[in-house]
Amino acid sequence: MGLGTKTITAPAPFVLLYCLLWAVVSAISFSKIQLPGNASGPEALAFELGTDQHFFTGIADGRILKYQGPSVGFIDFGFAAPNRSKSVCDGTSLANMNPNCGRPVGMALHHQTKRLYVCDAFFGFGVLGPEGGPVTILSTAADGEPYRFCNGVDVHQPTGNVYFTDASAVYDIRFFSCLFLNKNGKI
Repeated sequence: MGLGTKTITAPAPFVLLYCLLWAVVSAISFSKIQLPGNASGPEALAFELGTDQHFFTGIADGRILKYQGPSVGFIDFGFAAPNRSKSVCDGTSLANMNPNCGRPVGMALHHQTKRLYVCDAFFGFGVLGPEGGPVTILSTAADGEPYRFCNGVDVHQPTGNVYFTDASAVYDIRFFSCLFLNKNGKI
């Protein structure tokens, strides 16, 4: 060994793990599921148990879509905006969000009841039954303070307890960049 050189030895298990991880990752095949032509900005996913590929997602124009596998694709499943107009809202993009259309950004499915809990950035926290349709809004405020950006939801499957977050007490989704600079959200 010459001057100024070092020999670094890595434990054999680390080298083996690294090589195997690379092989596994490069062997995985990912595929893209295309949204319908007038849909953009998918946010949040909730999966059904016992189905091969069925899941829900919210999109920028306020719709909640249900994916029913490659042979059927996506269907309109629900929406949170009480007076949502398909002619005004369908196809709305992230750049042109309309509060009257809603924006479902968080969702979780309670598998036992098949209820889909939804956080809509403009309309608050609600639930959809197994057949879909309009979201029944359950809450729009906590301790007298309206939600500004209801954005995350989860269901504790054994008990059915639902937890959701409101990312800000000040800014709504239209001020998305400001949301990262404040510390005033709530659970």
